[in-house]
Amino acid sequence: MIKRILVSALLIASVLSFASIDVAEKYFDSFFNGKYPEAYELQNTDMKKAQPLSAMRNLRGQLQMQVGDFLQVLDINEVPQGDLVSYIFASEFKAGIFDVIITLDAEKKVAGFFIRPSSYVKPETDSIMIETGNEIVDTYLKGFFSGEFEKIFDLQNEQVKASLTPEALSGAYANIVGLAGEFEEVLNLESSKSDGMISFVLACRFANGIFDITVTLDKDEKVAGFYFRQSAYSERELPEYADPSAYAEQDITVGKEPYYLPAKLTVPNGLESYPLVIILQGSGTHDIDGTLGPNKPYRDIAVGLASKGIATLRYPKKYLVYPDKVDEIGTTAEAEYVDDALVVIEQMKSIPQFSGIYLIGHSMGGMVAPWIAEEAGVDGVVVLAGSPVKLAQISLDQNLDLAGDQMTEEQKDQTIEFFTQLLNGEIPEETELSPGLTAAYYYSLDRYFCMPVLEKTELPVLIANAELDFQSPKHYFDVFVEELEDRPNVTLELLEGLNHLFMETDGKIKSVEEYNRPGYVSAELIDLIVEWINELE
Repeated sequence: MIKRILVSALLIASVLSFASIDVAEKYFDSFFNGKYPEAYELQNTDMKKAQPLSAMRNLRGQLQMQVGDFLQVLDINEVPQGDLVSYIFASEFKAGIFDVIITLDAEKKVAGFFIRPSSYVKPETDSIMIETGNEIVDTYLKGFFSGEFEKIFDLQNEQVKASLTPEALSGAYANIVGLAGEFEEVLNLESSKSDGMISFVLACRFANGIFDITVTLDKDEKVAGFYFRQSAYSERELPEYADPSAYAEQDITVGKEPYYLPAKLTVPNGLESYPLVIILQGSGTHDIDGTLGPNKPYRDIAVGLASKGIATLRYPKKYLVYPDKVDEIGTTAEAEYVDDALVVIEQMKSIPQFSGIYLIGHSMGGMVAPWIAEEAGVDGVVVLAGSPVKLAQISLDQNLDLAGDQMTEEQKDQTIEFFTQLLNGEIPEETELSPGLTAAYYYSLDRYFCMPVLEKTELPVLIANAELDFQSPKHYFDVFVEELEDRPNVTLELLEGLNHLFMETDGKIKSVEEYNRPGYVSAELIDLIVEWINELE
Protein backbone atom coordinates (compact mmCIF):
# COMPACT_ATOMS: atom_id res chain seq x y z
CA MET A 1 0.00 0.00 0.00
CA ILE A 2 1.12 3.50 -0.75
CA LYS A 3 1.37 6.05 2.06
CA ARG A 4 2.73 9.55 2.03
CA ILE A 5 5.01 10.68 4.81
CA LEU A 6 2.94 13.84 5.21
CA VAL A 7 -0.25 12.35 6.60
CA SER A 8 -3.44 14.31 6.01
CA ALA A 9 -5.38 15.45 9.05
CA LEU A 10 -8.53 14.19 10.64
CA LEU A 11 -9.91 17.27 12.36
CA ILE A 12 -13.47 17.30 13.69
CA ALA A 13 -14.24 20.71 15.24
CA SER A 14 -16.60 21.25 18.16
CA VAL A 15 -17.36 24.45 20.08
CA LEU A 16 -16.63 23.59 23.69
CA SER A 17 -14.04 24.50 26.37
CA PHE A 18 -10.27 23.80 26.30
CA ALA A 19 -8.75 20.51 27.40
CA SER A 20 -5.48 19.89 29.25
CA ILE A 21 -2.24 18.47 27.96
CA ASP A 22 -2.75 15.41 30.18
CA VAL A 23 -5.36 14.05 27.76
CA ALA A 24 -3.08 14.63 24.77
CA GLU A 25 -0.23 12.85 26.52
CA LYS A 26 -2.48 9.92 27.45
CA TYR A 27 -3.75 9.64 23.85
CA PHE A 28 -0.18 9.76 22.56
CA ASP A 29 0.93 7.06 25.01
CA SER A 30 -2.08 4.82 24.33
CA PHE A 31 -1.78 5.01 20.55
CA PHE A 32 1.94 4.33 20.32
CA ASN A 33 1.81 1.56 22.92
CA GLY A 34 -0.98 -0.30 21.17
CA LYS A 35 -3.70 0.52 23.71
CA TYR A 36 -6.20 1.29 20.97
CA PRO A 37 -9.44 0.94 22.97
CA GLU A 38 -8.09 3.48 25.49
CA ALA A 39 -7.11 5.87 22.71
CA TYR A 40 -10.46 5.35 20.98
CA GLU A 41 -12.41 6.33 24.10
CA LEU A 42 -10.46 9.62 24.36
CA GLN A 43 -11.84 10.77 20.97
CA ASN A 44 -14.95 12.90 20.57
CA THR A 45 -18.01 11.50 18.82
CA ASP A 46 -17.21 12.86 15.37
CA MET A 47 -13.59 11.75 15.63
CA LYS A 48 -14.72 8.23 16.56
CA LYS A 49 -16.70 8.10 13.33
CA ALA A 50 -13.81 9.48 11.28
CA GLN A 51 -11.23 7.20 12.89
CA PRO A 52 -12.95 4.07 14.25
CA LEU A 53 -11.12 1.54 16.34
CA SER A 54 -10.82 -0.74 13.31
CA ALA A 55 -8.74 1.90 11.51
CA MET A 56 -6.38 2.66 14.39
CA ARG A 57 -4.48 -0.64 14.17
CA ASN A 58 -4.08 -0.15 10.41
CA LEU A 59 -2.81 3.39 10.92
CA ARG A 60 -0.25 2.33 13.53
CA GLY A 61 1.00 -0.46 11.27
CA GLN A 62 1.42 1.96 8.37
CA LEU A 63 3.25 4.47 10.56
CA GLN A 64 5.48 1.65 11.80
CA MET A 65 6.54 0.98 8.20
CA GLN A 66 7.01 4.70 7.50
CA VAL A 67 8.68 6.08 10.60
CA GLY A 68 9.71 2.98 12.56
CA ASP A 69 9.71 2.60 16.33
CA PHE A 70 8.93 5.57 18.57
CA LEU A 71 12.05 6.57 20.53
CA GLN A 72 11.40 9.77 22.49
CA VAL A 73 9.57 13.11 22.67
CA LEU A 74 12.03 15.94 22.05
CA ASP A 75 9.78 18.99 22.46
CA ILE A 76 6.13 19.89 23.11
CA ASN A 77 4.36 23.07 21.99
CA GLU A 78 0.82 24.27 22.65
CA VAL A 79 -1.02 26.04 19.82
CA PRO A 80 -4.49 27.49 20.61
CA GLN A 81 -6.87 27.46 17.63
CA GLY A 82 -10.02 29.31 18.63
CA ASP A 83 -12.17 26.77 20.44
CA LEU A 84 -9.55 24.07 19.95
CA VAL A 85 -6.00 23.58 21.16
CA SER A 86 -3.28 21.53 19.48
CA TYR A 87 -0.31 19.93 21.16
CA ILE A 88 2.67 19.40 18.87
CA PHE A 89 4.94 16.60 20.06
CA ALA A 90 8.26 16.83 18.18
CA SER A 91 9.09 13.14 18.38
CA GLU A 92 12.05 11.05 17.41
CA PHE A 93 11.30 7.81 15.59
CA LYS A 94 13.73 5.35 14.07
CA ALA A 95 13.25 7.03 10.68
CA GLY A 96 13.74 10.58 11.96
CA ILE A 97 11.94 13.43 13.71
CA PHE A 98 8.21 13.94 13.12
CA ASP A 99 5.56 16.19 14.64
CA VAL A 100 2.70 14.26 16.24
CA ILE A 101 -0.16 16.76 16.46
CA ILE A 102 -3.09 16.04 18.79
CA THR A 103 -5.98 18.50 18.75
CA LEU A 104 -8.35 18.68 21.71
CA ASP A 105 -11.73 20.29 22.27
CA ALA A 106 -12.96 21.88 25.49
CA GLU A 107 -14.57 18.65 26.67
CA LYS A 108 -11.12 17.11 26.94
CA LYS A 109 -11.76 14.91 23.91
CA VAL A 110 -9.44 14.32 20.95
CA ALA A 111 -10.77 16.13 17.87
CA GLY A 112 -7.80 15.64 15.54
CA PHE A 113 -4.66 13.55 15.08
CA PHE A 114 -2.03 13.72 12.36
CA ILE A 115 1.68 13.38 11.73
CA ARG A 116 4.08 15.33 9.56
CA PRO A 117 7.84 15.69 9.07
CA SER A 118 9.16 18.01 11.78
CA SER A 119 11.29 21.12 11.37
CA TYR A 120 12.69 20.50 14.85
CA VAL A 121 16.47 20.08 14.73
CA LYS A 122 18.30 18.28 17.51
CA PRO A 123 21.19 20.39 18.82
CA GLU A 124 23.73 17.63 18.15
CA THR A 125 23.21 17.93 14.39
CA ASP A 126 25.77 20.77 14.51
CA SER A 127 28.44 18.10 14.94
CA ILE A 128 27.59 16.19 11.75
CA MET A 129 30.76 14.59 10.42
CA ILE A 130 31.08 15.15 6.67
CA GLU A 131 34.57 15.50 5.22
CA THR A 132 34.97 15.43 1.45
CA GLY A 133 38.18 17.44 1.21
CA ASN A 134 36.21 20.34 -0.30
CA GLU A 135 35.22 23.09 2.10
CA ILE A 136 32.25 24.26 0.00
CA VAL A 137 30.69 20.80 -0.19
CA ASP A 138 31.29 20.13 3.50
CA THR A 139 29.73 23.45 4.52
CA TYR A 140 26.77 22.97 2.19
CA LEU A 141 25.90 19.47 3.43
CA LYS A 142 26.50 20.22 7.10
CA GLY A 143 24.31 23.29 6.78
CA PHE A 144 21.61 21.32 4.98
CA PHE A 145 21.40 18.64 7.66
CA SER A 146 21.57 21.26 10.42
CA GLY A 147 18.66 23.21 8.97
CA GLU A 148 20.73 26.30 8.06
CA PHE A 149 18.94 26.81 4.74
CA GLU A 150 19.42 30.59 4.54
CA LYS A 151 23.15 30.16 5.06
CA ILE A 152 23.72 27.51 2.37
CA PHE A 153 21.44 29.27 -0.13
CA ASP A 154 24.27 31.69 -0.97
CA LEU A 155 26.62 28.79 -1.78
CA GLN A 156 24.49 27.93 -4.86
CA ASN A 157 24.83 29.39 -8.34
CA GLU A 158 22.07 31.57 -9.74
CA GLN A 159 20.38 28.77 -11.65
CA VAL A 160 20.14 26.55 -8.59
CA LYS A 161 19.05 29.48 -6.42
CA ALA A 162 16.03 29.94 -8.66
CA SER A 163 14.75 26.46 -7.86
CA LEU A 164 16.28 25.69 -4.46
CA THR A 165 15.15 28.62 -2.37
CA PRO A 166 15.51 28.38 1.42
CA GLU A 167 11.88 27.26 1.54
CA ALA A 168 12.50 24.63 -1.14
CA LEU A 169 15.59 23.42 0.71
CA SER A 170 13.51 23.07 3.86
CA GLY A 171 10.94 21.05 1.93
CA ALA A 172 13.69 18.88 0.43
CA TYR A 173 15.06 18.25 3.90
CA ALA A 174 11.61 17.19 5.15
CA ASN A 175 11.19 14.84 2.18
CA ILE A 176 14.62 13.28 2.64
CA VAL A 177 14.24 12.79 6.39
CA GLY A 178 10.73 11.47 5.85
CA LEU A 179 12.01 8.90 3.38
CA ALA A 180 15.49 8.07 4.64
CA GLY A 181 15.39 9.02 8.30
CA GLU A 182 18.10 10.91 10.13
CA PHE A 183 21.59 11.22 8.65
CA GLU A 184 24.12 9.04 10.45
CA GLU A 185 27.45 8.86 8.59
CA VAL A 186 29.31 8.88 5.28
CA LEU A 187 30.30 5.38 4.16
CA ASN A 188 31.95 6.05 0.83
CA LEU A 189 33.08 9.02 -1.26
CA GLU A 190 33.71 9.27 -4.98
CA SER A 191 34.42 12.32 -7.13
CA SER A 192 34.64 12.97 -10.86
CA LYS A 193 35.35 15.91 -13.17
CA SER A 194 33.59 16.80 -16.41
CA ASP A 195 33.42 19.98 -18.49
CA GLY A 196 34.93 22.12 -15.78
CA MET A 197 32.61 20.77 -13.08
CA ILE A 198 33.37 18.42 -10.23
CA SER A 199 30.83 16.08 -8.66
CA PHE A 200 31.05 14.49 -5.23
CA VAL A 201 28.98 11.34 -4.64
CA LEU A 202 28.63 10.40 -0.99
CA ALA A 203 27.13 7.04 -0.03
CA CYS A 204 25.55 7.88 3.32
CA ARG A 205 23.96 5.81 6.01
CA PHE A 206 20.58 7.09 7.17
CA ALA A 207 18.24 5.53 9.72
CA ASN A 208 16.29 3.79 6.93
CA GLY A 209 19.14 2.66 4.73
CA ILE A 210 21.97 3.83 2.50
CA PHE A 211 21.41 6.71 0.06
CA ASP A 212 23.63 8.63 -2.35
CA ILE A 213 23.99 12.39 -2.08
CA THR A 214 25.55 14.11 -5.09
CA VAL A 215 26.81 17.70 -4.96
CA THR A 216 28.18 19.25 -8.14
CA LEU A 217 30.30 22.41 -8.18
CA ASP A 218 30.77 24.64 -11.22
CA LYS A 219 34.02 26.32 -12.26
CA ASP A 220 33.32 29.17 -9.82
CA GLU A 221 32.95 26.68 -6.95
CA LYS A 222 29.25 27.33 -6.63
CA VAL A 223 26.78 24.49 -6.06
CA ALA A 224 25.40 23.64 -9.51
CA GLY A 225 23.55 20.46 -8.56
CA PHE A 226 22.21 18.68 -5.49
CA TYR A 227 20.72 15.20 -5.86
CA PHE A 228 19.50 12.43 -3.60
CA ARG A 229 18.77 8.82 -4.54
CA GLN A 230 18.82 5.25 -3.29
CA SER A 231 22.39 3.95 -3.18
CA ALA A 232 23.76 0.79 -4.74
CA TYR A 233 26.48 0.77 -2.08
CA SER A 234 26.24 -2.15 0.32
CA GLU A 235 28.45 -2.97 3.27
CA ARG A 236 26.61 -6.07 4.45
CA GLU A 237 27.99 -9.46 3.56
CA LEU A 238 26.19 -11.45 0.93
CA PRO A 239 24.41 -14.72 1.80
CA GLU A 240 26.52 -17.87 1.62
CA TYR A 241 24.79 -19.06 -1.56
CA ALA A 242 25.87 -15.91 -3.44
CA ASP A 243 28.95 -16.28 -5.65
CA PRO A 244 30.02 -12.79 -6.81
CA SER A 245 32.36 -14.31 -9.39
CA ALA A 246 29.39 -15.98 -11.09
CA TYR A 247 27.46 -12.83 -11.99
CA ALA A 248 27.73 -9.15 -12.85
CA GLU A 249 25.43 -6.27 -11.91
CA GLN A 250 24.68 -3.20 -13.94
CA ASP A 251 22.54 -0.14 -13.37
CA ILE A 252 20.01 0.53 -16.10
CA THR A 253 16.94 2.72 -16.58
CA VAL A 254 13.49 1.25 -17.21
CA GLY A 255 9.94 2.53 -17.52
CA LYS A 256 8.74 5.51 -19.51
CA GLU A 257 8.65 9.27 -19.24
CA PRO A 258 8.04 11.26 -17.20
CA TYR A 259 8.72 8.64 -14.51
CA TYR A 260 11.79 6.69 -15.59
CA LEU A 261 13.02 4.29 -12.91
CA PRO A 262 16.54 3.26 -11.90
CA ALA A 263 16.93 -0.52 -12.00
CA LYS A 264 19.56 -3.14 -11.34
CA LEU A 265 20.11 -5.98 -13.78
CA THR A 266 22.00 -8.97 -12.37
CA VAL A 267 23.20 -11.42 -15.02
CA PRO A 268 25.16 -14.69 -14.84
CA ASN A 269 28.68 -14.69 -16.26
CA GLY A 270 29.88 -16.99 -19.04
CA LEU A 271 26.49 -17.82 -20.57
CA GLU A 272 25.22 -16.84 -24.01
CA SER A 273 21.58 -16.93 -22.95
CA TYR A 274 19.69 -17.30 -19.70
CA PRO A 275 16.21 -16.80 -18.26
CA LEU A 276 15.28 -13.49 -16.65
CA VAL A 277 13.21 -12.97 -13.50
CA ILE A 278 11.56 -9.59 -12.89
CA ILE A 279 10.75 -8.85 -9.25
CA LEU A 280 7.56 -7.03 -8.22
CA GLN A 281 7.80 -5.57 -4.73
CA GLY A 282 5.37 -5.96 -1.88
CA SER A 283 3.39 -3.18 -0.20
CA GLY A 284 5.05 0.00 0.90
CA THR A 285 7.84 2.07 -0.60
CA HIS A 286 11.19 0.29 -0.53
CA ASP A 287 14.49 0.51 -2.36
CA ILE A 288 15.44 -1.95 -5.10
CA ASP A 289 16.74 -4.41 -2.50
CA GLY A 290 13.49 -4.37 -0.52
CA THR A 291 15.47 -3.16 2.48
CA LEU A 292 13.73 -3.67 5.81
CA GLY A 293 15.98 -2.96 8.76
CA PRO A 294 19.24 -4.84 8.08
CA ASN A 295 17.61 -7.19 5.57
CA LYS A 296 17.63 -7.05 1.77
CA PRO A 297 15.33 -9.84 0.55
CA TYR A 298 15.17 -8.82 -3.13
CA ARG A 299 18.94 -8.43 -3.25
CA ASP A 300 19.26 -11.93 -1.77
CA ILE A 301 16.93 -13.40 -4.38
CA ALA A 302 18.74 -11.60 -7.18
CA VAL A 303 22.25 -12.73 -6.28
CA GLY A 304 21.04 -16.20 -5.34
CA LEU A 305 19.39 -16.78 -8.72
CA ALA A 306 22.22 -15.14 -10.67
CA SER A 307 24.75 -17.40 -8.94
CA LYS A 308 22.84 -20.32 -10.46
CA GLY A 309 22.42 -19.05 -13.99
CA ILE A 310 19.24 -16.96 -13.82
CA ALA A 311 19.25 -13.20 -14.43
CA THR A 312 17.12 -10.84 -12.38
CA LEU A 313 15.80 -7.30 -12.72
CA ARG A 314 14.65 -5.30 -9.74
CA TYR A 315 13.38 -1.74 -9.67
CA PRO A 316 11.63 0.55 -7.15
CA LYS A 317 8.16 2.00 -7.30
CA LYS A 318 7.67 5.51 -8.61
CA TYR A 319 6.84 6.73 -5.12
CA LEU A 320 10.44 6.20 -3.97
CA VAL A 321 12.01 7.99 -6.93
CA TYR A 322 9.44 10.79 -7.17
CA PRO A 323 8.21 11.37 -3.59
CA ASP A 324 7.06 14.90 -4.41
CA LYS A 325 4.84 13.64 -7.26
CA VAL A 326 2.58 11.27 -5.31
CA ASP A 327 -0.56 13.32 -5.93
CA GLU A 328 0.26 13.60 -9.62
CA ILE A 329 1.06 9.89 -9.95
CA GLY A 330 -1.98 8.77 -7.96
CA THR A 331 -2.39 5.92 -5.49
CA THR A 332 -3.90 3.08 -7.48
CA ALA A 333 -2.85 -0.42 -8.42
CA GLU A 334 -2.22 0.82 -11.95
CA ALA A 335 0.17 3.53 -10.80
CA GLU A 336 1.83 1.36 -8.16
CA TYR A 337 2.25 -1.88 -10.11
CA VAL A 338 0.52 -2.51 -13.40
CA ASP A 339 1.57 0.31 -15.71
CA ASP A 340 5.29 0.10 -14.98
CA ALA A 341 5.42 -3.70 -14.97
CA LEU A 342 3.84 -3.98 -18.42
CA VAL A 343 6.29 -1.45 -19.85
CA VAL A 344 9.31 -3.08 -18.20
CA ILE A 345 8.35 -6.55 -19.45
CA GLU A 346 8.06 -5.29 -23.02
CA GLN A 347 11.44 -3.60 -22.73
CA MET A 348 13.04 -6.81 -21.48
CA LYS A 349 11.49 -8.83 -24.31
CA SER A 350 13.64 -6.88 -26.75
CA ILE A 351 16.87 -8.26 -25.23
CA PRO A 352 17.85 -11.41 -27.17
CA GLN A 353 19.99 -12.96 -24.40
CA PHE A 354 16.91 -13.78 -22.33
CA SER A 355 15.73 -17.30 -23.09
CA GLY A 356 12.56 -16.76 -21.09
CA ILE A 357 10.97 -14.08 -18.92
CA TYR A 358 9.39 -14.88 -15.56
CA LEU A 359 7.63 -12.61 -13.08
CA ILE A 360 8.06 -12.89 -9.31
CA GLY A 361 5.57 -11.03 -7.16
CA HIS A 362 6.15 -10.79 -3.42
CA SER A 363 3.33 -10.12 -0.93
CA MET A 364 1.08 -7.46 -2.49
CA GLY A 365 3.10 -7.81 -5.68
CA GLY A 366 2.13 -11.48 -5.68
CA MET A 367 -1.54 -10.55 -5.62
CA VAL A 368 -1.30 -8.65 -8.93
CA ALA A 369 1.54 -10.59 -10.59
CA PRO A 370 -0.68 -13.31 -12.16
CA TRP A 371 -2.85 -10.71 -13.93
CA ILE A 372 0.22 -8.84 -15.18
CA ALA A 373 1.91 -12.08 -16.28
CA GLU A 374 -1.15 -13.17 -18.24
CA GLU A 375 -1.58 -9.75 -19.85
CA ALA A 376 2.11 -9.42 -20.76
CA GLY A 377 2.54 -12.99 -22.00
CA VAL A 378 5.56 -13.98 -19.92
CA ASP A 379 6.74 -17.58 -19.58
CA GLY A 380 5.72 -18.14 -15.98
CA VAL A 381 4.82 -16.43 -12.70
CA VAL A 382 5.95 -16.96 -9.11
CA VAL A 383 3.74 -15.84 -6.22
CA LEU A 384 5.71 -15.42 -2.97
CA ALA A 385 3.84 -14.84 0.30
CA GLY A 386 0.78 -13.88 -1.71
CA SER A 387 -2.84 -14.01 -0.69
CA PRO A 388 -5.90 -15.77 -2.10
CA VAL A 389 -8.18 -13.19 -0.45
CA LYS A 390 -8.64 -9.52 -1.23
CA LEU A 391 -6.99 -6.67 0.63
CA ALA A 392 -10.14 -5.81 2.59
CA GLN A 393 -10.25 -9.37 3.94
CA ILE A 394 -6.56 -9.18 4.83
CA SER A 395 -7.16 -5.92 6.72
CA LEU A 396 -10.08 -7.47 8.60
CA ASP A 397 -8.11 -10.61 9.46
CA GLN A 398 -5.14 -8.60 10.73
CA ASN A 399 -7.34 -6.32 12.82
CA LEU A 400 -9.03 -9.26 14.50
CA ASP A 401 -5.87 -11.33 14.84
CA LEU A 402 -3.57 -8.65 16.18
CA ALA A 403 -6.01 -6.43 18.10
CA GLY A 404 -9.04 -8.61 18.65
CA ASP A 405 -8.27 -9.34 22.29
CA GLN A 406 -8.31 -5.59 23.00
CA MET A 407 -11.76 -5.07 21.42
CA THR A 408 -15.17 -5.28 22.97
CA GLU A 409 -17.76 -7.42 21.18
CA GLU A 410 -19.39 -4.25 19.88
CA GLN A 411 -16.08 -3.02 18.49
CA LYS A 412 -15.46 -6.38 16.82
CA ASP A 413 -18.90 -6.25 15.24
CA GLN A 414 -18.23 -2.72 13.95
CA THR A 415 -14.90 -3.82 12.51
CA ILE A 416 -16.40 -6.83 10.76
CA GLU A 417 -19.29 -4.76 9.39
CA PHE A 418 -17.00 -2.05 8.02
CA PHE A 419 -14.58 -4.35 6.22
CA THR A 420 -17.40 -6.55 4.94
CA GLN A 421 -18.92 -3.47 3.34
CA LEU A 422 -15.52 -2.59 1.91
CA LEU A 423 -15.12 -6.12 0.59
CA ASN A 424 -18.50 -5.84 -1.12
CA GLY A 425 -17.69 -2.46 -2.67
CA GLU A 426 -20.27 -0.63 -0.54
CA ILE A 427 -17.94 1.99 0.95
CA PRO A 428 -17.72 5.21 -1.14
CA GLU A 429 -14.44 5.44 -3.06
CA GLU A 430 -13.44 8.72 -1.46
CA THR A 431 -13.73 7.32 2.08
CA GLU A 432 -10.36 7.64 3.82
CA LEU A 433 -9.63 4.46 5.76
CA SER A 434 -6.42 5.91 7.14
CA PRO A 435 -4.48 9.05 6.21
CA GLY A 436 -3.56 8.93 2.53
CA LEU A 437 -5.40 5.66 1.88
CA THR A 438 -8.92 5.60 0.47
CA ALA A 439 -11.40 2.88 -0.42
CA ALA A 440 -10.61 3.58 -4.08
CA TYR A 441 -7.15 2.05 -3.61
CA TYR A 442 -8.68 -1.18 -2.31
CA TYR A 443 -11.06 -1.30 -5.27
CA SER A 444 -8.23 -0.69 -7.75
CA LEU A 445 -6.37 -3.73 -6.38
CA ASP A 446 -9.53 -5.80 -6.67
CA ARG A 447 -9.48 -5.27 -10.45
CA TYR A 448 -6.26 -7.30 -10.65
CA PHE A 449 -7.03 -9.89 -7.98
CA CYS A 450 -5.01 -13.04 -8.54
CA MET A 451 -7.54 -15.84 -7.94
CA PRO A 452 -9.73 -15.43 -11.07
CA VAL A 453 -6.54 -15.51 -13.15
CA LEU A 454 -4.98 -18.46 -11.32
CA GLU A 455 -8.15 -20.50 -11.74
CA LYS A 456 -8.01 -20.18 -15.54
CA THR A 457 -4.49 -19.39 -16.72
CA GLU A 458 -2.40 -21.92 -18.64
CA LEU A 459 0.84 -20.21 -17.60
CA PRO A 460 3.19 -22.18 -15.34
CA VAL A 461 2.65 -20.95 -11.77
CA LEU A 462 4.72 -21.45 -8.63
CA ILE A 463 3.05 -20.44 -5.35
CA ALA A 464 5.31 -20.46 -2.29
CA ASN A 465 4.25 -19.37 1.18
CA ALA A 466 6.09 -19.36 4.50
CA GLU A 467 4.80 -21.40 7.41
CA LEU A 468 5.35 -18.70 10.09
CA ASP A 469 4.29 -15.68 8.05
CA PHE A 470 1.90 -13.61 10.20
CA GLN A 471 1.06 -11.31 7.25
CA SER A 472 0.10 -14.12 4.89
CA PRO A 473 -0.72 -16.89 7.39
CA LYS A 474 -0.85 -20.60 6.72
CA HIS A 475 -4.62 -20.71 6.33
CA TYR A 476 -4.21 -18.49 3.25
CA PHE A 477 -1.95 -21.13 1.77
CA ASP A 478 -4.59 -23.73 2.61
CA VAL A 479 -7.04 -21.77 0.44
CA PHE A 480 -4.55 -21.81 -2.43
CA VAL A 481 -4.29 -25.59 -2.06
CA GLU A 482 -8.04 -26.11 -1.84
CA GLU A 483 -8.73 -24.01 -4.94
CA LEU A 484 -5.73 -24.84 -7.14
CA GLU A 485 -4.23 -28.24 -6.27
CA ASP A 486 -5.98 -29.95 -9.21
CA ARG A 487 -4.49 -27.54 -11.75
CA PRO A 488 -1.54 -29.28 -13.49
CA ASN A 489 0.25 -26.01 -14.28
CA VAL A 490 0.31 -24.88 -10.62
CA THR A 491 3.03 -25.86 -8.14
CA LEU A 492 2.28 -25.24 -4.45
CA GLU A 493 4.97 -25.17 -1.75
CA LEU A 494 4.85 -24.28 1.96
CA LEU A 495 8.30 -23.60 3.41
CA GLU A 496 8.67 -24.38 7.11
CA GLY A 497 10.23 -22.13 9.73
CA LEU A 498 10.25 -19.00 7.56
CA ASN A 499 8.62 -15.57 7.85
CA HIS A 500 7.13 -13.12 5.34
CA LEU A 501 10.62 -12.34 3.96
CA PHE A 502 11.36 -16.08 3.65
CA MET A 503 13.95 -15.76 6.39
CA GLU A 504 14.30 -18.09 9.38
CA THR A 505 12.15 -17.24 12.39
CA ASP A 506 10.81 -18.74 15.60
CA GLY A 507 7.45 -17.11 14.91
CA LYS A 508 7.23 -15.49 18.35
CA ILE A 509 7.16 -11.87 17.15
CA LYS A 510 3.99 -11.21 15.19
CA SER A 511 4.80 -7.67 14.06
CA VAL A 512 7.03 -5.85 11.59
CA GLU A 513 9.58 -5.51 14.39
CA GLU A 514 10.61 -9.05 13.44
CA TYR A 515 12.19 -7.66 10.28
CA ASN A 516 14.77 -5.78 12.37
CA ARG A 517 16.45 -9.12 13.02
CA PRO A 518 19.22 -9.65 10.46
CA GLY A 519 18.84 -12.62 8.17
CA TYR A 520 18.97 -13.87 4.59
CA VAL A 521 16.38 -15.30 2.27
CA SER A 522 16.41 -19.06 2.72
CA ALA A 523 18.51 -21.11 0.32
CA GLU A 524 15.53 -23.45 0.15
CA LEU A 525 13.49 -20.78 -1.63
CA ILE A 526 16.34 -19.98 -4.02
CA ASP A 527 16.73 -23.66 -4.93
CA LEU A 528 12.98 -24.05 -5.35
CA ILE A 529 12.76 -21.20 -7.86
CA VAL A 530 15.88 -22.34 -9.73
CA GLU A 531 14.62 -25.91 -10.09
CA TRP A 532 11.15 -24.76 -11.19
CA ILE A 533 12.51 -22.41 -13.87
CA ASN A 534 15.10 -24.91 -15.10
CA GLU A 535 12.39 -27.52 -15.63
CA LEU A 536 10.49 -25.05 -17.82
CA GLU A 537 13.56 -24.01 -19.80
